[in-house]
Amino acid sequence: MPLGAYHPFQIFIYIYIKRGEELVISNAYPFPSLRKFEIWYITRVVFGQGAMPKLQTLRLGFKSKESSMGPSSDFAVGFENLSSLEDIKVSLNYPEARPEELKAAKATIQNAVDMNKNKPLFVITPKVTQHFQQSNNFLFDCPM
Repeated sequence: MPLGAYHPFQIFIYIYIKRGEELVISNAYPFPSLRKFEIWYITRVVFGQGAMPKLQTLRLGFKSKESSMGPSSDFAVGFENLSSLEDIKVSLNYPEARPEELKAAKATIQNAVDMNKNKPLFVITPKVTQHFQQSNNFLFDCPM
């Protein structure tokens, strides 16, 4: 059963994925009360309409599955569906990426953020911080 079915009133969720996966959050099992969401080491994220209507703070850590992302990667979709979003922080962990690939990745995320009507505060960093990578305690705010 999807996570949203177990905890529909959760206000904070933190997920760490070691191997890098795609995450699709749909309105089939929404998080109607979620205010803060953090997920690390994903390769792609999609937010469906109505899936997280009260989400205010979003932290994403992207990790490339391959050594090269490619110039047209569409890995951040549906930010316009996060109607209460105020703050987004994104880390890109692409150690093998060329500068033009990182620039394209940043542009892709910026375009997704720009589609959100709230115009949330947006910060992007080139990689996940050392503090996060070395920590065994996953219940903290990553200093980005």
